[in-house]
Amino acid sequence: MSEPKQPRFTKGTIITLTCFGGIVLLFILFCSGLHFPVISPQASLAKGIREDFKIELPTSLKVANAARHAYRDPSYHYECDLPPAVLLTFMQQLEAAAKAAGYNYELKDAKEADEFYTPLTRRFASGSSPAWYDPAALPDRQDLTISLGGRGYWFFFSPPTGKLYVYWYAT
Repeated sequence: MSEPKQPRFTKGTIITLTCFGGIVLLFILFCSGLHFPVISPQASLAKGIREDFKIELPTSLKVANAARHAYRDPSYHYECDLPPAVLLTFMQQLEAAAKAAGYNYELKDAKEADEFYTPLTRRFASGSSPAWYDPAALPDRQDLTISLGGRGYWFFFSPPTGKLYVYWYAT
């Protein structure tokens, strides 16, 4: 009679390897600095705006691209398109909601913003942005920053084109 085959790995070894693999996977997903696509980007952005500002996204807002930056301090990048007239109304609603909630906010034109944000971005932004995220290329860009204490938003928008870039961060 032949002896039963011994398992290649013991139960303890399998559990140890599974736990180690899980830790590596969690590191990649949350601390690697890589960009991952956002599942349901429209709903993700709408939820954040609704919870933080108590307003709804315009129905005409379309999220073209979205990415989550896997980092210790999480961040999200959104590229959105709106009709130009709706964009200005939406930005005014955001500014009014930030004021009503007592959040720190500031609206700047591109020249003022570049002088201010370049060092700030280097200090706070967690790594690189996705290739499609290019607020600097927006014509007649305006920037609205809203700090919610420990997290915040940077809205980069172009009134003539209706293009909006949103950067949400937490520290």
